[in-house]
Amino acid sequence: PYSQWTPTTKPFSRIHADFFYFERKVFLVIIDSYTKWIELEYMRHGTDHRKVIKVFIGVFARFGLPDVLVTDGGPPFNAEAFVSFFEKQGIKVLKSPPYHPESNGQAERSVRLVKDVFKKFLLDPDIRGLDTDEQICNFLFNYRNTCLSNTHKFPSERMLSFKPKTLLDLINPKTNFKHNLTESQNSNPIDKHDDSLAETFTNLKNGDLIYYK
Repeated sequence: PYSQWTPTTKPFSRIHADFFYFERKVFLVIIDSYTKWIELEYMRHGTDHRKVIKVFIGVFARFGLPDVLVTDGGPPFNAEAFVSFFEKQGIKVLKSPPYHPESNGQAERSVRLVKDVFKKFLLDPDIRGLDTDEQICNFLFNYRNTCLSNTHKFPSERMLSFKPKTLLDLINPKTNFKHNLTESQNSNPIDKHDDSLAETFTNLKNGDLIYYK
């Protein structure tokens, strides 16, 4: 296990995963270390290794097999059947020890980011009434198409090699729009030795005033 990770140089080389609870619901978050692309799954039917493997199979169907999976080593990631499944796919499973909290820092930061956004959703009457899956899609669409301060690119742009169309493109189709980072975001740079995501997120909805140039 490592407390610091060597920066990856291509998409889906090393992924980090973790569980978290919010409003009595359990979620699985997966983040790609290079693109900062996040996958988020509501584990409504439990977190035994078979159900978790099923989620990963869906992710692999979209992006292929990673080289390395990093987890905290807790259940169900430590189940023999779980580890065996990944090893048969040629994927190395690394477990971060509890005495190195930064070993799985990418997943932990992703969890904090998602929780912060979900808390804001509770205060937004337009989003609060959506079901959990719709809220997840709302978060993922906005996050994946937000320019991050540490990469200066969209996670979707790095993962898919093109920028998906969003409502912002309707403002000026000829403009290659990049979200402007706020002063507060730039005042909290990411440790250059830590291949982590920038905790930036722009939540846009119909009627918002947007400045661009």
